[in-house]
Amino acid sequence: MAKQKISEGRNWYVVHTYAGYENAVMRNLKQRIESLGMEDKIFNVIVPIRATF
Repeated sequence: MAKQKISEGRNWYVVHTYAGYENAVMRNLKQRIESLGMEDKIFNVIVPIRATF
C-alpha cells in the first residue's frame, strides 16, 4: 500500500450521521461545497458505509 503524503494546511473533519442517511449526507455536502464555491478548500468527501442487518 502506498503511503499518502500529508499536505500542510489541510485538516480532517468528522461528521456523525444516523445509519441509513450516509448517502444523503454525502450528496448534500457535495451540493453545498459546489454552491458555496468551496471546491478549492474541501478536497474530498468520504462517507464509509457499514452493512447492517
